[in-house]
Amino acid sequence: INMGGLVPVSPDVEAAVRAAANGFASLGCVVEEDCFDTTDLTAIIRGTRSFGMIARYIDRYEAHGAEMTAPLLNQIKGAMEVDVREVTNAERLRSDYWHRVRRFLLRYDYMITPAVGDTAFRLDAPLPGHVGEAAVARYYDIFLTAYAFSVTGLPAMSVPCGFDQNGLPIGLQIVGPRLREDLVLGAASTFSRAHPQHVRRAAANIDAVRPVADAFSSPGLVMR
Repeated sequence: INMGGLVPVSPDVEAAVRAAANGFASLGCVVEEDCFDTTDLTAIIRGTRSFGMIARYIDRYEAHGAEMTAPLLNQIKGAMEVDVREVTNAERLRSDYWHRVRRFLLRYDYMITPAVGDTAFRLDAPLPGHVGEAAVARYYDIFLTAYAFSVTGLPAMSVPCGFDQNGLPIGLQIVGPRLREDLVLGAASTFSRAHPQHVRRAAANIDAVRPVADAFSSPGLVMR
């Protein structure tokens, strides 16, 4: 559920994912709770993501940094602190990690995790400092379930699997072995057809809707 304790997961998300696992069992699947070694995942992500951030944003940062939001500026500045040695080490670790996940999947047709560890947060407020009742140093760690497989290039997709106490949707991630998109698509289709109650729009107060730009104190990233 939490990738070996690496990902903060809210109680509502954990309950929904466990219910989804039981749903797969009711469809005839043999479900086991298991996880591969994720101890070097944060180092892999720090190096590879920093490389991507610099490649994507450094020119815009130098030309339009004053127009960027504080969260984006923090990410760019953090990426600038990562040196070439750390990036190359992250790539070496990623190769070992890929083989570790590959060997793990030899035992299973696919695996399921939360799509992310928590439900949607507000754009017009600081990032939450808690997931459920637990304090978290980096709220963005809730996304590590997605990063854990995007760095491998393995086929993965998410499907709705429930709602939290506030009516916000919860996603289930399904991951398959290399080049087995067919397994992932088949599992997602079967689960969704068996649980149509999860496929609906979350309740929203349309009268309270306002432009996304209103949520930010600055205009955001200018795409020039």
